[in-house]
Amino acid sequence: MLFRSRPIRTGHGRVNALTQTHDGDLVSGGDNGLVNIWRDGQVVVTFATQQQGVASLTTLRDGSLMTGGKDGSLKRWSIQGHPLGEAAIQTRHGAVWAISELPNGDLLTGGDDGHLRRWRQGRQLGPTIETPHAAVVSLVIRRNGDWVTGGSGGRIQIYRNGQPLANEFQSGFGSIWSLIERRDGELISANGDGTIYIYPTPARAIRN
Repeated sequence: MLFRSRPIRTGHGRVNALTQTHDGDLVSGGDNGLVNIWRDGQVVVTFATQQQGVASLTTLRDGSLMTGGKDGSLKRWSIQGHPLGEAAIQTRHGAVWAISELPNGDLLTGGDDGHLRRWRQGRQLGPTIETPHAAVVSLVIRRNGDWVTGGSGGRIQIYRNGQPLANEFQSGFGSIWSLIERRDGELISANGDGTIYIYPTPARAIRN
């Protein structure tokens, strides 16, 4: 495999989360509880979250950042590292390993308790949603609005309108640490056994 540059030494310990700003700068978070924003391999912003380690990160549509902590909290930040809006949300997940923003601006989170929770303006909407995962460690919102979760047991589950779409799919690749959807609709997982796998038709695989 070819690399465009040398590895960036983040100082995080383990890097648990990576996203990018709307301007294309990389944002990283890890076990030391810091968030770093990188430009051309150099830190341009760094700030402490006080979350006992950053487990997840996402960039919201308004350009702000949301961090999920190992202490179960959610916090929102400007890209300059200033806390924004409401106080920290206490999710009761344990560690918050996954955060995504839904098309209507609600947040969807998952974590150590194996449940999904939906949030609006700092308040949980409805009951928790039980998943087949011991822990929800990855989450992606597909362009068609479906939610896809990956878990510590290597399972993948698709949800439509908040309801599970048939049975979960057992990947066989260890924990599903990251999920993305490509522009062509294919789903890709990064797995605990060191592999990356492409699922051309994940919904069909789950129904079988």
